[in-house]
Amino acid sequence: MEKNHTLLRDIVPQGVSFDDFSQETVNLIFSHVNSVKRKVLYGHTPWELFAFTFGEELLDLFGIENIPPNSVIQSPQLLKN
Repeated sequence: MEKNHTLLRDIVPQGVSFDDFSQETVNLIFSHVNSVKRKVLYGHTPWELFAFTFGEELLDLFGIENIPPNSVIQSPQLLKN
């Protein structure tokens, strides 16, 4: 959980309001956050673990996508694209 907070803050620095974020923006942020490989998950991503456990269809319903490793953006630049 703490890792998600750190990765979130890499994209949305503290002090930036979430008030004007659309659901699509939140989905984009967490698609990138959950596509980062974690040591604690033995080199897998949270997205991969969730898809394995619950299925990709549920992730599709949530609007969370798997971002290829070379396309993950962990900076405020993500929100400027």
